Parts: sequence; structure tokens; C-alpha cells
Amino acid sequence: KQILRCLALVLGPENSETASLLHSSVGGAARNVFLDRLSEKGNGKMQVEQFFDAFEKSDSDDRKAAMEKVFSNAIDLIPNSWVVSVVVICPTGELMISSLQSNGSHQRIQNITTICVFPGGAKNSQHADVHTDLLIPLDSIIERSRKQLSGMSEEAQQLEYTEESARRKWWQERHRIDEDLESLVQLAEQKYFGHRQVSERLIPVGYVECCPGDFSPTDNSSSECSDLA
Repeated sequence: KQILRCLALVLGPENSETASLLHSSVGGAARNVFLDRLSEKGNGKMQVEQFFDAFEKSDSDDRKAAMEKVFSNAIDLIPNSWVVSVVVICPTGELMISSLQSNGSHQRIQNITTICVFPGGAKNSQHADVHTDLLIPLDSIIERSRKQLSGMSEEAQQLEYTEESARRKWWQERHRIDEDLESLVQLAEQKYFGHRQVSERLIPVGYVECCPGDFSPTDNSSSECSDLA
């Protein structure tokens, strides 16, 4: 999958093959699990294998032709209000997003767009990327939360947190974890997902926010994203 993503990065978002490379780079393990389950049931496996085969072709021309057929078939099934997006992290830390959506007309013409997001902090730090900015801090937050909640049962609460000071200390740490997670989400939005070109590939046209004001994609002039392609 890393090779496919590197190839997609080298080809660039304007190349028609980039989308097929990105979609092929994800879901391999899930596809194998699904095929194993079908084998146990004993039906439908051949049709699914033929469909999944498009994602596994090694020859560039064969893969391109097969993926074009997959996209063409998929567009007949996807409602106009849906956007099917794949978000991948390249080995060098860039974020690539490719989306498939119907144009909303009766002809059901597919609209495939791809964008590459370079970390906004790259100009300040040569090590800035999705891993150091988001994934490593997220792992740390999850681990802190896991440790705090580990073994937390009603009996444990009664034994270990009978005093108000102990309960207050526990809740203070809980709030710190929540605040750190909120800050990380805000950083992700500002640095990677807040740019209007990114939101246009993730959010369907005509989408109505359930909570207006929670998400406000920026325009090119104010985005923290250093480069978009």
C-alpha cells in the first residue's frame, strides 16, 4: 500500500490514475476477511472476487481499466447526496484525499477529484507531518484514557474514590484528556481539513450542518495549509 501511495503522490492529483491508486491502497485486509467469510457461507464469492480483483491488479493499464469500470458501476449505486472519499497518509507524511460523487444529473456522470495536503507547519519544522502532528499525540491521548478507565467498575469506585479529593483528582485528569483531544481535533481541522478545497471533497454539495458554526472551512487566503495540490 505504501508503494501505491508513493506512486499516487508522484503522479499528482491531476493524473487520472491517482484515484485508482489511492482506492487500491486501502482495505486490502478487510477485503480478504470478507472473502473468507463468503467462503464459509459458500455462495457469491466468485462475483465478489471479480470485483475485488480490480484493486489487486499489478499492471498499470489493467488496473486503470478495471478501476474505471468499478467507478462507473459504483456511480449508479451512490445516491446523489453521497460522497465516497478515501483519505490516506503517504509514507512521507502528506495527506491525499480522493472523492467519488455523482454530478447530480440524470446521466449519472461520475465526478472524481483528488487533492494533496502538505502540512502547514512544514515551513517551520522539517519533521512536521500527519504522524507527528496528529497520530502520535492521538495514540498518547488514547493510552492515557485507557489507563484511567482500566478496571473502573462500580466496586472500584467505592473502594478507591470514597474521598472527595480523590474523585476531584480523577475528574480533573478526565477533563484534561478531553481538552487535549479537543485541541488535537482543532489542530487537525486548522492544519489539514479546514481548507475549503478539502471540505469540498469530503462534504456533499447542498449539505446542511446540524450544528452551524461548529465547522467553518477557510478560504485559500487564511488557511494554515502551506500547500495544496
